[in-house]
Amino acid sequence: MGMLLAVATLLGVPAVGRAQVPTFGPPRAVDPAVKSDTHSDEFPRIAAGVAGVWVLVWQVVGAGDLGLGRDIDVVYSRSSDDGKHWTAPKPLSERFLNDRAEDRQPALATDGKGTWIVVWTSTQDLGPASRRDRDIHFAVSTDNALTWSVPRALNSNAAHDWGDDDAADIATDENGRWVVVWQSGDSLGNTKGGDRDILFATSTDAGAAWSPPDIVDAAARSDVQFDTSPRVAADLSGTWLVAWSSGSASEERGDFERGVLVARSDDGAASWNPPQSLSGASEDDRPDWGPRLAGNGHGQWVCAWASSDDLGTSVGRDRDVLFVRSSDGGRTWSARAALNREAAGDTGDDDTPELAVDTAGNWVAVWTSWDRRGAARGADADLLAAMSRDNGASWTQSYILNSNAKDDHGEDTTPSLATDGSGLWIAAWSSTETLGEVLGRDRDVLIAAGRFGFEIPGPPPPTR
Repeated sequence: MGMLLAVATLLGVPAVGRAQVPTFGPPRAVDPAVKSDTHSDEFPRIAAGVAGVWVLVWQVVGAGDLGLGRDIDVVYSRSSDDGKHWTAPKPLSERFLNDRAEDRQPALATDGKGTWIVVWTSTQDLGPASRRDRDIHFAVSTDNALTWSVPRALNSNAAHDWGDDDAADIATDENGRWVVVWQSGDSLGNTKGGDRDILFATSTDAGAAWSPPDIVDAAARSDVQFDTSPRVAADLSGTWLVAWSSGSASEERGDFERGVLVARSDDGAASWNPPQSLSGASEDDRPDWGPRLAGNGHGQWVCAWASSDDLGTSVGRDRDVLFVRSSDGGRTWSARAALNREAAGDTGDDDTPELAVDTAGNWVAVWTSWDRRGAARGADADLLAAMSRDNGASWTQSYILNSNAKDDHGEDTTPSLATDGSGLWIAAWSSTETLGEVLGRDRDVLIAAGRFGFEIPGPPPPTR
């Protein structure tokens, strides 16, 4: 917080009554060959490590220019100077050069000491003991993302399961415990139903061994809900949270009723408390999708997701970003509210939020938006951001993250956001924008880096 006060003083702006948010520079491509490549770059995830190292992972489709086939593979890029320069994209494994499998939906985490783990979904057979369904694969780096281990199956039942395992997420408590969660249609040897449920596995030796897959929600043994898109996070006290979207078909609407659930663990992810609903009563049939979690390490948590719930007509019926917060380590949660403060009057959809928090208590949310904000941006998808300095109790007005939003025509979607905790924020996303014909017309990964200094009207910090 002292950093914020210093910046405010230099600008001659009182810290109270103004909210400062990172200034994001112009979008730029990670791949130096982006002008001539013809493959599609999708679903990036970014994280900050130690000694100025940042790592990006994403999936590529038909990347023959990278020596890959027409299938889907996972690539990575590394920066060792806080995002100023990035290595050319490389396959995470040499196996991708010759395989025909689909390797997709990567996620990554680091312990801040030079160890990184990337997880993803794959149809690749890893020898005669595995099947051709989707499983969770992983690779480990112990040299700060310079090299990676040979991929292995993370779910120990990969050799004999039948259900698909998808949408993995990973986190570490930075004390040697790693947790991976994912959605699965496997019955775990007929111990649960064949609907999609949330599974987890843990490692205490940086991925050398993983616990057998198990269910997060004990009700999965008998429920018929479809549980999807999980996210996992930990704080410094040993508390772990998993949030996901859950629902089933609605005969009345011919659609899906979906809510957001969160489960809490007090024993290092060995077991999980019964999940709580974060998205209202069970009769609410407005779909809620893609929850994202962030915690400051000291018991303050925010969960945000996309929803077309109108909150009792207090916001529009378009898709907005809703959020709840907890100040007691995830035991209890606030009522839902719109994170994008313009939700009552906007008409475009807001989707795929991401959250990050730094060590000074600054929380930033970014998301994809199709709202035109008057004439401030075009009708294509662009990125918006908002900031909180009071642990999510209030948020600034949303502002445009990609500075070319007013004049661009490309779709900017699926953002990822990370901070080094010391004032630097980097957003990464997938885009069809050409940046004035500098890029090709395929989908590419763009980034923008931000630091404090830009200010917009916002709610004052709470009086203490």
